[in-house]
Amino acid sequence: MSVVIDTPEGIEAARLMALRSGLSIECRTNMTMSRGRSANQIATEFLKGQGVIAPNKRPNKTTTYNLLNKFMVEAGFEDKPLA
Repeated sequence: MSVVIDTPEGIEAARLMALRSGLSIECRTNMTMSRGRSANQIATEFLKGQGVIAPNKRPNKTTTYNLLNKFMVEAGFEDKPLA
């Protein structure tokens, strides 16, 4: 079975779900998901752009995850609290 995501909304939704999953792994293992920018950095930048985080703030990974999860739940995604 394969899934095709071909709308801008679907692509953004898949990106947010992947970002939340990567940030969850970073929180639980204290490792980064890539050699470049970490999921925490990407999520923080995204949330700053959405006005959720103040431009001069840099929250820790757990706080960033909780803010991203809350943002996604308000947008209609399933709630996935950090275990």
